[in-house]
Amino acid sequence: MLQAVHDNSRHYVARPGNRIIAAVSPGHNTLYVHPVMTPAGLLVTQERPADHLHHLGIFVGHDRVNGHNFWWPGHYGCSDPRARHRERRGASLLVQPRNSIRCVAMDFSPDGDSMVCRAETEWETEAGELLIDETRVMRIGFDDQTHFVEVTSELKPVPQKVTLGRTKEAGLAVRLALELEAKWGGRILDTEGRVSEAKIFDQDADAIAVHGRVGGRECGLAVIPHPSSERCPWFVREYGLQNHNPFRHRDVVLNKGELYKLRCLFAAFDGSMNRERLQAFANAYRKTS
Repeated sequence: MLQAVHDNSRHYVARPGNRIIAAVSPGHNTLYVHPVMTPAGLLVTQERPADHLHHLGIFVGHDRVNGHNFWWPGHYGCSDPRARHRERRGASLLVQPRNSIRCVAMDFSPDGDSMVCRAETEWETEAGELLIDETRVMRIGFDDQTHFVEVTSELKPVPQKVTLGRTKEAGLAVRLALELEAKWGGRILDTEGRVSEAKIFDQDADAIAVHGRVGGRECGLAVIPHPSSERCPWFVREYGLQNHNPFRHRDVVLNKGELYKLRCLFAAFDGSMNRERLQAFANAYRKTS
C-alpha cells in the first residue's frame, strides 16, 4: 500500500518502510515532480541546477504562449534576453512581475499499485491575464523493475484562441541528476540503438534512457511517450535535460473548447540499460496503457 505524506511543502509518495518513490512539489509559480528515486533509493532527478534554474525535476512548460514565457515561470515576466542574462548573473529581478503556473487544486487517491495526484493549474501572465487552464495527472507507483511517474498534461485555452508557438523551450521535460550527465559518465541511448546526444538529437524513437552511476551504483531513467501524445523527434542534452517537445517544429493553435495533451512515462531503474531492455520497457507501457 502506497502512502502520500505532506512534508516541507512537498507531497511524497512512498512504499512501505518509507521507501520514497517521488514527490509532487507545488511551488509558488510552478508545479513539478522531484525527487524521483530508483527502487534502490538512488536519486535520478535534479532541481534548480546552477546552469538552468528553471529546470525542476519533471516539469511542463512553454516559452511562447501567445508570446508569453511559461518555460521560466516565476523568474521574469518578459522575453528580454538582457533580463535573462541578468538573472543568470544572479541579479535580483524580483521587482519585476512574473508569469506563473499556479496550482489551484490538488488531490491524491490510491489506484491499485499507484497513487494518483490530480492537479489543476492556471497559466497566468505577469499582467494577470489567464491563458491556459491545465489538468495535470501524475500517476506514481512501482513495478518489479522500476519506480515510475506517468505525467498527463491537458492544456485548455481560456481566451478564444491561444497559440503555443514553435520553440525548443517547451514540452514535458526532465532534468536528470548531476551524476547522469555525460561529463560524469552518463550515457543517452534510444530504442534504435543509437548512443549520445549527437546521434539521438532530432531523431525518432519509441523511447530514450539515460544511465550511469549514482553513488557508485548503476541506475538511470527512461522516458517513454504514450501513443496518445503527438510523436516527435527527440530533444536530448548530455548536460541532463531530456524533453518530449512536439512544439519544436510547429505552432499549435488552440481554439476555445479544444485541448492539447502531453503524456509520458518516466521510469527510474537500477542496473545497466541496453536497447533490448529499453524496448521491453516501451512495449510493456504501451501494452498496459
